[in-house]
Amino acid sequence: MPADNNATGLGFWTGADLGGTARLFAGDGADDDLPPVSRFGRNVARLALRRTRQHLGDMRRDAIAVFLLQPGGLSGTDTTRQPMLGDGGVEISGRIWFVPMNVQSGRELVPPSEGAGEVFDYIQGLGLGDVPAAVFNPTVTTPTVRLYRHGLNDEESVETVDIVDRETTLDDIKRVIDAAHESNLCTPDAQVAGVSMWHDADKHRAAQNAEAIAQAHVKTALSVALFSCDVRHEQPMKVGRVDLEVVQRMADGSSIIPAEIEIKVLRERNIRGHHWSATKNEKWMRRGARQAAAYRDERRARAGMLCCFDMRATDVGDTAAFAAVKAYADGLSVELHRNYLFNDAERYRVARYGP
Repeated sequence: MPADNNATGLGFWTGADLGGTARLFAGDGADDDLPPVSRFGRNVARLALRRTRQHLGDMRRDAIAVFLLQPGGLSGTDTTRQPMLGDGGVEISGRIWFVPMNVQSGRELVPPSEGAGEVFDYIQGLGLGDVPAAVFNPTVTTPTVRLYRHGLNDEESVETVDIVDRETTLDDIKRVIDAAHESNLCTPDAQVAGVSMWHDADKHRAAQNAEAIAQAHVKTALSVALFSCDVRHEQPMKVGRVDLEVVQRMADGSSIIPAEIEIKVLRERNIRGHHWSATKNEKWMRRGARQAAAYRDERRARAGMLCCFDMRATDVGDTAAFAAVKAYADGLSVELHRNYLFNDAERYRVARYGP
């Protein structure tokens, strides 16, 4: 089933068609396996979206809201309990919020001043500058949420998402995957020791579970950046198990599935040092394209996508890498996407800045 490019409607599949899928595969709990701070940031953004959907015309837009991942509040401060915070009916701007990861409830603290700088200073003065924080800024044309994973003391480490209410596109998904690759996967040094996609980078040996590691990185990145979506992994169906399924709830209560994503690693050598031939990598990609097409059709998704992480010795570029499978994937209306992993940081520097 080719993807529908209509950006404003649901095409010939509707919320009713997807009702069963949405009830079974979307909703709270889709982020249970994410790191705690990622869940926190994602849920603050979801609350901000819920708030703007319900009360954009009458909500305050002249002050920020700061959420701190500290459910119990702070001893000695005068806070107000808000057990229904997550419903979106409570005014959040101009307040400091002490919340749990799910941001369904919280304790409200009124700062002495509502200016952004004064609020930051006040929080740091309370000794809370190292507490993970998320800042909702409705004062700009497109409201944003900023996630400070290490607290407001570390203003350089910040991730920002726009609070927009529109359908997620393949371009959105690809941008997030590219950013996750650049930040966490592009070189061995960017990856976390012990959970690296490399078994032996110097010898171009990929880890046996390289696909699973890539899947985890992509899921976390998509879940935070595409906060209005639920990203499910390893969803079973009659045609197999999809690596990642993206389900989005729309403002009218309907659901769409922007993409079914199959992840493949293109190897130079496996963990035992055995060489993977060009033919084997081609078969691996063709298998992935078939899987993406089958999952898309089974779920009536907007698109099927084959996402390849290329760990081979030479970066031949997208055109050459997909030359043998492009026509096949096009025939199945499957989107191809690729990111190259350098086995050495110096090779990355040379590729970016020249020899």
